[in-house]
Amino acid sequence: MNAKTAKKPRGLRSASDEGGVAAIIPAAGSGLRMGLDLPKQFLKVEGVPLLSMTLRAFQDCPLVDSIFLVVPSDDIEYAEREIVRPFGLSKVCKVIAGGALRHQSVLAGLEATEGRYPFILVHDGVRPLVDAETISEVIKTGKKFQAVTVGYPAADTIKEINANHEVVRTLDRRGLWLVQTPQFFRYSDLIEAHRKADKEHWEDVTDDCLLVERLGIKVRIVVGPRNNIKMTYPEDKDLLPSLLSSRASKIKDN
Repeated sequence: MNAKTAKKPRGLRSASDEGGVAAIIPAAGSGLRMGLDLPKQFLKVEGVPLLSMTLRAFQDCPLVDSIFLVVPSDDIEYAEREIVRPFGLSKVCKVIAGGALRHQSVLAGLEATEGRYPFILVHDGVRPLVDAETISEVIKTGKKFQAVTVGYPAADTIKEINANHEVVRTLDRRGLWLVQTPQFFRYSDLIEAHRKADKEHWEDVTDDCLLVERLGIKVRIVVGPRNNIKMTYPEDKDLLPSLLSSRASKIKDN
């Protein structure tokens, strides 16, 4: 799949770093599950888009060299004008059109890097409470292992149900973890996994770790903060209002 990219607008950084870490931020969702008229990543808290909050954490992490932002094809100019430039997100070097499925959007971001970065981070654009410290920990651990994700142990009881919403069985939560992003990979592993998924039309892909697991690569988990939630449903925006407001204020102060 070829990545459709916009012309590099004035004010966006050139992808000139030979080596290092590139962050791919897929943010090409429609916002339908949140019942919104606009993509959820563009939703604002105190005038600051959720996506800008997400990008700020990667901007502030000294171990991240460049950011590749993936958005709906119709929103490229909007993202450059309203998300990137107003908030000084100078590490964003390309804004790319995403695909219909998440893994297609990540592949578009990977191809846009042109193989210049040996290490790749992938992070959901609608996880705005990620912090630079968590990102740094994932990168440091990732450079020691082949693939790394952030997550935390399941605390609630987890049950498997059938189509009638009847409980089939209760899972032993010991050893079960809730997986978040960012996720860290070697470029060569991730591009191989994504091209295989694209060629074979995999549609059951929920995260990038699943792809590399199917190549036989072991993924290591590091403990992350529980508040690193993915904004998916309408009530999610109201779960952590004080943290979102604090993040928005810091970005505006910068």
